[in-house]
Amino acid sequence: MALIGDRSDVATRLVRYVAAAAAARVPDAGASVGLVLLVAASGRGGIDAGLFTICLTLPHLVGPVLARRLDRGGDGRPFIAACCVGYGAALAAAALSIGRVPLAVSLGFVVVAGVCGPVLTAGLSSQLSLMVPRETSIQRRAQGLDALTYGVAGSAGPAIVASIATTSTPLIAVLALSGSAVVAGVLMKMLPTVAGEGGPSSGAALGIRQVLAHVVRTGGLRRAMVAMMMISFVVGSLAILAVGRGTQLRGDAGSGAVLVAVYGVGSLAGSVFTSVVPFRGEPDRNTILYAGCTGVAFIVCGVVPNFGVVSIMFALAGFLSGPFFVATLAARTTYSPVKGRAQVFVAMGALKITLSAAGAAVAGAIGFDNAGIALAIGGAAIVLVSVALVLDRFHRPAVLLGTP
Repeated sequence: MALIGDRSDVATRLVRYVAAAAAARVPDAGASVGLVLLVAASGRGGIDAGLFTICLTLPHLVGPVLARRLDRGGDGRPFIAACCVGYGAALAAAALSIGRVPLAVSLGFVVVAGVCGPVLTAGLSSQLSLMVPRETSIQRRAQGLDALTYGVAGSAGPAIVASIATTSTPLIAVLALSGSAVVAGVLMKMLPTVAGEGGPSSGAALGIRQVLAHVVRTGGLRRAMVAMMMISFVVGSLAILAVGRGTQLRGDAGSGAVLVAVYGVGSLAGSVFTSVVPFRGEPDRNTILYAGCTGVAFIVCGVVPNFGVVSIMFALAGFLSGPFFVATLAARTTYSPVKGRAQVFVAMGALKITLSAAGAAVAGAIGFDNAGIALAIGGAAIVLVSVALVLDRFHRPAVLLGTP
């Protein structure tokens, strides 16, 4: 089980975790932007930039294979640290090789980084519940802080890249991200010693097929996965649809950028709120509740012809993303099998990234002119799915398997 020590050191443990998680997730969030800028600076075209982005994100789908190592028990810190260092080294190698070696070699380095990426994000999150006491309020506060690191990294990563690339070069920006990942690997050794709840000798980890079957069979996990997939798809389209909606309402794309910024501010505020005020109640219920409310906000964004109201709804949708994400983290912790928790975390994280990319692709095909109706349809789909999940919840209540 987790070696958690006295309650008095919980705050210290969480501070160390937040520092390590932020150092790992900033490069994960900023790498795609940095590589695109670097490819553009090297004189290559948009197709090559797209290949680098694909090679960084697509390998997330094999993340559960690596995550199985964390489900075998024992201390997971060395493995996570190795993935952090591997991510940093591969990203640096890719950055230094662009334009100097065949394209396939540079892409190969990016694939290695992409394979390590899920361990830096969802893999690390899967270990958090083992680092703090099992008391529900402490677990929820820890999950809120974890969500905050994702929110901060999502904003800070691209911003850091843009700032360094502007004042120096894109190469220096990407190398800075690589350095952050390596620092994260060092910080991992400062985290509390963690052993799997069942102990190293309690049996082998579940296979990926067993884990996926468990997700489908277990009501709490299945509903969290479906809700997360729907939200991720619509949120993935948001940058494009927001620009289109702003243009529809005020006649200029800059208004769309304001909507994107408002959503981001709301998201960060929601993450801060959940880290300060832990939510109560079942993760299963909260996941559905926040998903449904988010869907309503998107419907209003799509149908109300008032820019002020739409801005408020974008901010509300962003704010709700904080507690929604915490609810999904809690669901993964609470309803996952002990010997498959890391694989559940990483598999659901991979689906989130995949659906977000799919949403962006669909939004690109829809275009700016139909942004309003697309937002309304997306929101309505989320609401309808949420209603279906409520009915499913009455039919198959959630079963607690993990920690609170």
